Amino acid sequence: MRCLVVAGGEAQDLPQDVQTLETFDVVVCADGGVGNAYCLGLKPDVVIGDLDSLTTAERERLEREGCR
Repeated sequence: MRCLVVAGGEAQDLPQDVQTLETFDVVVCADGGVGNAYCLGLKPDVVIGDLDSLTTAERERLEREGCR
């Protein structure tokens, strides 16, 4: 099983080769990494952290998608 951890950070730091990212089985986002995951077209499976960096829209979307 391959796990990808997405952290927060500046959007220009995101990898350009998104196809490589699609080979991961589980996407774990560390708090603000949720926004970066969505920018990459990835669906978070798990979010860790205090969640203070998430917008209301991101929280609602995560709940709808069944993210833990």
